[in-house]
Amino acid sequence: MAHLSDGAQLSLPLAARHLSEILSDLNATRGAGFDGPEPIMFAEIAAWAALNGPLAVWEVRVLRAMDRALMRHHDQKSGRETPDPSRRASADHIKRVMRGMQKR
Repeated sequence: MAHLSDGAQLSLPLAARHLSEILSDLNATRGAGFDGPEPIMFAEIAAWAALNGPLAVWEVRVLRAMDRALMRHHDQKSGRETPDPSRRASADHIKRVMRGMQKR
């Protein structure tokens, strides 16, 4: 059982439970942007694997899916809508942010 920062629990299949520990390690490397935490980058996953041992393709895919779920959870908890699960900002979003910064 994986625990989210707000106390919610995430049930994982037995074969994937070790991934919650890996995701916890990777979470410490997460960057932050204007809209909160950023997705975990492939480079961070590769660095983790270089230090701890290789990951299978399915493990990387599951880690990325878990990370997207955490990002959606964070956005919902924060009251934000995320149009793209990868959290890439659209051109319109970037323009709104830049206009908001110019007003300050």
